[in-house]
Amino acid sequence: LLPALDHLTRLYQHEAFLELSVEGLAALTDGDPPGTTHPEMTADVLLRQAAVYELLGMRSDERRVAESALAIAAPRGDKKRALAARLRVAAGELLAGDFATARPHLDSCLAEAQAAGAARQEADALLQLGSLELVTGNAAASRAAHEQLAEVARRLGDRLLEGKALTRVATGLLAAGEHQGATPRLNDALAVFRQIGARQEEAQATALLGVAYRHGPDCRYDLARRHLEASLRICREIGFRQGELLALSNQLQVDLELALLDQAERRAAELQVLAQSLGARIFEAYSDTFRGECERARGRGAAALSCFERALAQMRAQNVPRAVAETLLSIGRLHLEQGDRAQALPPLEEAAGLVELHQLDEPGPLPAAWLSLAGARDASTVAVDRGPALLRAEAHLVLYLAGGDRGHLVAAAARMTAITAPLDEAAAATFWQHNPAARRLRATTSSHPPG
Repeated sequence: LLPALDHLTRLYQHEAFLELSVEGLAALTDGDPPGTTHPEMTADVLLRQAAVYELLGMRSDERRVAESALAIAAPRGDKKRALAARLRVAAGELLAGDFATARPHLDSCLAEAQAAGAARQEADALLQLGSLELVTGNAAASRAAHEQLAEVARRLGDRLLEGKALTRVATGLLAAGEHQGATPRLNDALAVFRQIGARQEEAQATALLGVAYRHGPDCRYDLARRHLEASLRICREIGFRQGELLALSNQLQVDLELALLDQAERRAAELQVLAQSLGARIFEAYSDTFRGECERARGRGAAALSCFERALAQMRAQNVPRAVAETLLSIGRLHLEQGDRAQALPPLEEAAGLVELHQLDEPGPLPAAWLSLAGARDASTVAVDRGPALLRAEAHLVLYLAGGDRGHLVAAAARMTAITAPLDEAAAATFWQHNPAARRLRATTSSHPPG
């Protein structure tokens, strides 16, 4: 039974796998409660089901069968299977945004795996802890966990795990703004995944390359879109719905920044449906933030504010500093654009505080820049030293408008021109016409050429 299930998993025949696994469990239990007879094999089948449910994005089912496996293994003192099951349960907590519960569970799993010399489970715990640290804004801790994961992979001689470690280290570098260091690691990981036929991991690395190109100094939005679209295609071919979340949300961000508003609105609707089906509440909240930015770009302030406030309520509940800071920036910036300084200051101050506390690459210097425009910060004290090209361009522009030196205007114009350089004529025209920061720059330079 187990070899047959593993074979179906390798072929991505998920429906056939689930059908065979249900039949197998029925035969193993023969009407008795699960684990009464053949407990070890029953737990193994349940854990394999959990892995497939993860791939399909069916996280509630993953957690359900993992808890069933844990209920069989733990009372029997089967530490290996109980540990694997607890890691699965923690993975469900992590995706659901229950970080306060997931962290102690993962810490406990890591300590147990290390004490038992269980390298595979140690690697799994490190993988998840690294993700938890990253999503909660602790880039340095995330990178440390993934560097440790790379050591475990080398010790095991596991190329797949080594590729995963490279991918996660690159993710940490991206979060820390070290984009040039991330790209070669992602290319190395991608070569490994393609060589061994690991398509799920190939999709993730391809998406992250798209993110790296968006953030990179060369402003290659064309390459960012190409890689993100390729990742989406792979995810949909193999039914990798969790990977689809990553690719879709980042593609949506690129669409927004290039002011492809109709496309961004369609993708936001897709993201919301996908996130709801997976129970991924942070991505569901981001779909509202993205919708709000579309409304803002179209000049519909009331509709934008409604989307932002709905997103913020969800993001506060998830306690993800970057997401909260980005949405607070969106709210404060919108109020300031509408001339309401009193309403703008509190969210901008809170966003700036989160950036400083967690050293967030995004929204980076933008909250402080907009506070300068509101007269609550000295423009000369704001450093534009982090974030992707468009974010930095907007920060330079706002600082110039806040009374900063002319170098800010020159830097803003140079960065936005670099963004449009690889685009075709129609895409560049759309950007200059519909992106709010680009429109503001054009309005400014028509009377004050950057020179």
